[in-house]
Amino acid sequence: MPLLFIPLIFILISFILFGLALLFIYRRYLSQQDKKLLDYTYLPHSKAKFEFINDSNLNHEKITEETIQTLNKNISALYLVHGTFVGEDPFHLIKLIEMILPKEADFVSSRLKSLTKSGQDLVTQDKGNFTSVHLDYLNKYFTDLPIKNFKWSSGNHHVARVKGMIDLAKQLSVSHEKKDRVLLVGHSHAGQVFSLLMQFIYAKPFQDFILSTFASEFNPEFSKHMLPKLKSLTFDIVTMGAPPRYEWPESERVNILHFINHRLEIPFAGKLSGAITTKDGDYIQQWGISGSDFLSLIDEEKKLNKALDPILGVGASPKKLRSELLQRRRLHNIGHHYLVDYGDGGKFPNFGLTVFGHSIYTRKDLLGFHFNLIAKQLYSNKK
Repeated sequence: MPLLFIPLIFILISFILFGLALLFIYRRYLSQQDKKLLDYTYLPHSKAKFEFINDSNLNHEKITEETIQTLNKNISALYLVHGTFVGEDPFHLIKLIEMILPKEADFVSSRLKSLTKSGQDLVTQDKGNFTSVHLDYLNKYFTDLPIKNFKWSSGNHHVARVKGMIDLAKQLSVSHEKKDRVLLVGHSHAGQVFSLLMQFIYAKPFQDFILSTFASEFNPEFSKHMLPKLKSLTFDIVTMGAPPRYEWPESERVNILHFINHRLEIPFAGKLSGAITTKDGDYIQQWGISGSDFLSLIDEEKKLNKALDPILGVGASPKKLRSELLQRRRLHNIGHHYLVDYGDGGKFPNFGLTVFGHSIYTRKDLLGFHFNLIAKQLYSNKK
């Protein structure tokens, strides 16, 4: 039983470290904010569309029969993917144990990963995480549709997300036939995992870099047999609170939809001063940008993160983070954005309960709202 407290300790440490980093940045941020006008030239991207939704009855929606039929007709499988800090090894401590105890690695790491994820699910429930609760609920509606809960380490740096992407790519390549259509729904930095997957499939230079740099992660037949299959798939991607960070490559086989907790009348993120009451929406979504990564405890990963910086943007840098925060970016470079007022703002400090507005998306009572809109936006009037 005491081991179940390990995930809770991870979460508390994460918030403390993140809070200290924000305190360090806070004074400089405020001193510069009034000096810099918001740059409207980046809005809107030619491939980025947005619309506002303000509905007090969001959590009363049920998954409709039309949505059930639409998804059953159009997709081969649905994947739910969690974000940072709620996975199997958020600080890669288990990876360290594997390095220290290589002979016992398989047995020890699998047990610890299972315990860690189970503890995370127990603590978070349906707040900012995907668990068996979501699978049970969705399986009642989509009885003929394979629904999978994909798990990754959830570490907060490039390498963790790249390895999560590689595992997802391998699972997709062995689970599907050519030309299948797959729906990926991810919270928070799962959006970066999806972006990396699209870059891996459609951006040849990035693909070559990953195949050579992470060669030990692939079997010899992957490039010959599995990559062609991945390229034949159609991907419908839904992000929830994903920071606008890694770029999305364009492809006719990829459709992207973003949900963002948002309460302003303009498509910019809120001011830091409103974070304690979740005044303007999702603050983690605007903070998890370039510069916000944690430093890995593993030397090899530190080197790889440095090698990935020129490709994916600076990972860990308070200076970079400060400059990025001033832009108050909300939108990704491509995709349709639903800027939704989920109604979790308050008059009193509620940042802990709402996780700065970042935990609202995955609530079970909002699954109807989300999936009805997903079906309407991605599949209505489309072949």
